[in-house]
Amino acid sequence: MVKDAEIYSWFGLPIYESEVESKPVFRDRMLKYCEKYYETNKHLRADNGALTGDTHGTATNICKTSGDFYYLTHAIGFHTISYLKELGVDTEKINLNIIKSWPVCCGRGSYIKPHNHIGSHLSAVYYIQKETDSETGNLRFHRGDDFLRRLPIRGHGIFSETSLSVNYIDYNLGSNTIIIFPSSIEHEVLKYEGDSMRYSVSADIMITAKSEICNVENVCTDPSTWISTPFV
Repeated sequence: MVKDAEIYSWFGLPIYESEVESKPVFRDRMLKYCEKYYETNKHLRADNGALTGDTHGTATNICKTSGDFYYLTHAIGFHTISYLKELGVDTEKINLNIIKSWPVCCGRGSYIKPHNHIGSHLSAVYYIQKETDSETGNLRFHRGDDFLRRLPIRGHGIFSETSLSVNYIDYNLGSNTIIIFPSSIEHEVLKYEGDSMRYSVSADIMITAKSEICNVENVCTDPSTWISTPFV
């Protein structure tokens, strides 16, 4: 008897999502920060209608500069460690460094163009406030430049996507949820049409080996071992 053919989907993209165990007082403080930040800086909004603290240089690491995000800093660490453990990382040998963290404020009609975060290893998004009643303001991940995009099958009427060949995936996560993913993955925020503001915090994370690690050939070393070169 001939075995039925199967298609295996190997080498998948690991994306982590979870609700965050948080007391209302912490969420309220973060929400009030974002509301005040938006009112103060909304004149800086770009053509896409969004206000982002890193792009506009007004709030580039709020997990460090604002006590309102103290709990979130710990939540990002906890969930990133959980993610890395599932990937087979010995988390006792590494440190996690939040090198940037910033508010993202989107009102009705706002969106964020496709981009990636090439300055870090992992990225996290925590949703403080987001409506989920409609399919708007979704976080979209793009498949990337893999072998399927290089097959000569894109002519008119030749190709229809399936679950194995889909080029993107959308996430419609609600308030008090976190998502973690490799920073190099291209992603975007689709146009948001909610009645209330969509507030989130993005964070970029560097993974470094602890200073006592001896074999550092394939790791990013601890910042304490770095030295800046003098100007020539």
